[in-house]
Amino acid sequence: MRSFVAGTITLVCTSLASASCIETGNTSNSLPIVDLDYELHQALNFDKGEEARICPQALPEWTPSLIEQAYQYLFGPNISISASQLLDSRASEDCLFLDVVAPKKIFDAVRSSETATRAPVFVWIYGGGYDVGSKAGLNSGSPAGLLRQGNHDFVYVALNYRLGAFGFLSGPEFTSQGGVANAGLLDQRLALEWIQQNIHLFGGDPARVTLAGESAGGGSIVFQTTAFGGSQGSVPFQQIIPQSPAILPSPPAQNQDDIFADFLSPNGDQVFAGRLGSFTFSPVVDGTFVPAEPAVLISEGKFDTKVKVMTGSNTNDGLFFGSFDITDDAGYREWVSVTLPGASADSIDYMATELYPPILNGSYGYTDHIARTSLTMQDLLFRCNGLALVRALNGTTHQYEFGVYPAMHADDVAYTFSDNGVSMPSPETAIALQRYMTSFTLSGNPHGQGIAEFPLYGQNKDVLLLNTTGQYVSRYDSFTTDRCIGRDRIIVSLAA
Repeated sequence: MRSFVAGTITLVCTSLASASCIETGNTSNSLPIVDLDYELHQALNFDKGEEARICPQALPEWTPSLIEQAYQYLFGPNISISASQLLDSRASEDCLFLDVVAPKKIFDAVRSSETATRAPVFVWIYGGGYDVGSKAGLNSGSPAGLLRQGNHDFVYVALNYRLGAFGFLSGPEFTSQGGVANAGLLDQRLALEWIQQNIHLFGGDPARVTLAGESAGGGSIVFQTTAFGGSQGSVPFQQIIPQSPAILPSPPAQNQDDIFADFLSPNGDQVFAGRLGSFTFSPVVDGTFVPAEPAVLISEGKFDTKVKVMTGSNTNDGLFFGSFDITDDAGYREWVSVTLPGASADSIDYMATELYPPILNGSYGYTDHIARTSLTMQDLLFRCNGLALVRALNGTTHQYEFGVYPAMHADDVAYTFSDNGVSMPSPETAIALQRYMTSFTLSGNPHGQGIAEFPLYGQNKDVLLLNTTGQYVSRYDSFTTDRCIGRDRIIVSLAA
């Protein structure tokens, strides 16, 4: 991996900020300087915590339409949602930077004494379907609220990684011509190694690193946890908080080659033309960093099982990614065959009759085919990825469900990065979620003052539900766990 990244990636600290006090009248000469060995780096600013470096990206053209249809499905046809493409003119291939936000008390302590106790580290990996997002913009936010709820007792890091074709072009033909699959995952890995080597200079403890991320960020965390099938020993972090981790089974090699062959237009144009509800580029099995599907590696114990896990999903995670056009079982089966290219007729039949049968009376969690496809995608793309880790670790993990209505995919990001000034339906839920996350970062246990106890998943399958009425323990029913076990069987068959 190093031979690949050495000539193409420069990861440096781009910001040193105090989240606990505001410095006034600072000049560039008064900002702290850190010796990174390869350079003397001066902080860019105080109390900002971000540098505008954004990797090239493109939002699929279906996104605004599906978002509006999802809201109309829940709230009625008269609602209108403005979903802009949110593309940023500052995007550049010179984007592989990271932000370090060090509270002043932590940074000052390590500057005054080399033997000072280092603080835990919280690392954010943004989501966005592996096509969009950035460390301080879309699908991220200011860490001020998180740091406040954690009493400014940890160091915050956010990293960029390459997206779309720049980060996830793949296939036998591509690699035969010298291409490297999963470059975006390798970018993340190099950033994590940089943290191991340098975070102590900012007061952080490389032996107490927690990764957090939503959607593609959460999926990336799972890929990092199962990297190399666990063959290279401990991973460069100790705890993970994958939120709605997004992972789809790798498409067949021929599909990957077809995408590479069609890659004649700009990256954004090809992503824009992606199939409805799908993403053109995402991580794939490459035989090295990703030696097999994560679900397979997890089921076989081929990952760092010492990692502590707190994972979660949203009640309506799948609605954006289902289908609003299906009206019968034949349409559902056709949709499954397109969603899972390479799936056998037996696998499609198993999904359509056993896992998600055409029984629309609510007993299986849906009353129409729209909700049927939504639940299918919720399990396939998000929830079951977290539950695979839960099962593999025998329930010694913490599982939550974000249920503040409408609780659609990515709704929880605003709550994760709330700073008590953002208008939202349930600011109390934002505080609770942040306290669970920061407590887990600081101690390995998501407990805190003024919030409900967060039990282990355990044999009871306890799940902490977060909604406008508070936090309380619920349980996944057997349908949910059985569907996830069945989903993993299908992924194994696809990988065979």
